Amino acid sequence: MTKDSERSIRYSRQIAIDEIGREGQRKLSEGKVLVIGCGALGSMVAMQLCGAGVGEIGIVDFDSVDISNLQRQFFFTTDGAGRRKAELLQESMSALNPDCRISRIDEMMTRKLAEEVLARYDFIVDGTDNFPSKQMIEEPKVCHIA
Repeated sequence: MTKDSERSIRYSRQIAIDEIGREGQRKLSEGKVLVIGCGALGSMVAMQLCGAGVGEIGIVDFDSVDISNLQRQFFFTTDGAGRRKAELLQESMSALNPDCRISRIDEMMTRKLAEEVLARYDFIVDGTDNFPSKQMIEEPKVCHIA
């Protein structure tokens, strides 16, 4: 099977939707999204974006898997306890869709890191769970919304 025919099959249900079509799928494949936070919300969003065929996805998280969070963080397992969330999520995303380019940053999002990284992406998804991080990500000098 050729790469093009595999893509046609992989995204056929999205392409069949009039609002998406081939042009929309092409735009998704050219898109770049950064997901900050790989907990319950961030991991779910990252996997959905990957499955949909977003071309480049960055994931940022400093934390490790803790079994006390497994009831809501569905892409992690008991075997992953203690491992970096971003690393495990990157593995799952790559297995789900090898067409997506997945990069990761195993650090806490700081103002300096935000200034270096955010401008590289078309969209930023805030999956953090603390107010200082949310406030920093939304600051006009850090994240510009067009």
